Amino acid sequence: MYVTGAQWVLPGLYRDHFPLLHPDKDGKMVHYLDNSATTQKPEILIQATSFFYQNFNANVHRGVYGLAAQATQAYENVRAAVARFIKAPQAQEIIFTSGATESLNMVANWMGQALLKKGDEVIVSMMEHHANLVPWQQQCARSQAKMVAWLPNEKGELDLDRLQSLITKETRVIAVTHVSNVLGTVNPIREICALAHQHNILVVVDGSQAVAHIPVNVEDMDCDFYCFSAHKMFGPTGLGILYGKKDLLNQVTPFRFGGEMVDIVTFEESSFMPLPARLEAGTPNMAGVYGMGATLNFLKSVTYDAIYLAEQKLMHHMFQLLERMEGIKLLGQASERVPVFSLLFEDMHPGDVAQVLDQMNVAVRAGYHCAMPLHRYYQAGNGSLRVSLAFYNNQEDLEALEEGLKKARKLLVR
Repeated sequence: MYVTGAQWVLPGLYRDHFPLLHPDKDGKMVHYLDNSATTQKPEILIQATSFFYQNFNANVHRGVYGLAAQATQAYENVRAAVARFIKAPQAQEIIFTSGATESLNMVANWMGQALLKKGDEVIVSMMEHHANLVPWQQQCARSQAKMVAWLPNEKGELDLDRLQSLITKETRVIAVTHVSNVLGTVNPIREICALAHQHNILVVVDGSQAVAHIPVNVEDMDCDFYCFSAHKMFGPTGLGILYGKKDLLNQVTPFRFGGEMVDIVTFEESSFMPLPARLEAGTPNMAGVYGMGATLNFLKSVTYDAIYLAEQKLMHHMFQLLERMEGIKLLGQASERVPVFSLLFEDMHPGDVAQVLDQMNVAVRAGYHCAMPLHRYYQAGNGSLRVSLAFYNNQEDLEALEEGLKKARKLLVR
């Protein structure tokens, strides 16, 4: 999968479009290597958000006046654009939420109430973010269902034969991440869904770490639910997308209640609007949605082919960097992966290393990355140091990282 032997220069694809990555007045710059936590924002998103407030700021779906109609049309245009972006058959199958966490909780809450019962089983991969583990844990406890762990192999991959051995006649749901935020592993979602559907099992996919790196086609994967957060794909904070097959979304019990999602309300009872309104109570993140449209246009101009090539170069250099360093172990050696690297140290604490790197303007993540069970599975009790790259990262970023790791070893190892 990886190109070797070539010596590339890494200029940072479209880097000039991201204001925070520009040098300050003293020529200093942030070497931002924490893209799994959140990505930086292109100028077009920042301008679009400001443009909405200056020109379209009215509540959507509520007013009959012209400004409200403009805001509503712009909002729904983005819903249609998101559907095209992930190849969803219908725009109605796109639900705007506050983030992937709310999306996953919405689905788990519905399944816990309507689907799961005592003795049922939910298979959850061990590489899940807490947002796709704790909701199932809580719903299983409430319904007296059983949560079954799908363990990765020694390379950090999810094995389909192992999944087959875990499936029983009691299995109702498989919850799995598209891309691990710790290992960088790209999981075979299409094959997982095909196997699950042979047994009438629903598949819920957390795509938060995938959308910044690889194209997503929910129709081809045939997943039942797929969610992600806009801020992890160069979009705004406070906005999530939940895709679900229409027949399933129509069964989902509203997670929140209030304005716009209701049809008729009496003091005694209420009826709800059809999709997607019934699952979008309250005033939404209108400016964020509008800005998301600008981000989708930006990604279309960049292209995933260009992102793939840029990230191949970044991974090549990162692997070379790790080969030059001593006392470092990389978690996960999957053949299909994105540029996410979680590092363990023989004689340094990840938190101490992160502090040294911060002194050199290198931003990385230290800890469990909201995946504590996975770290415990790999016996990484102190967590790991995560270096997560995006297409705009450049050679200077990796050189600063290498210099910082060497400095940390000099300061911390005696």
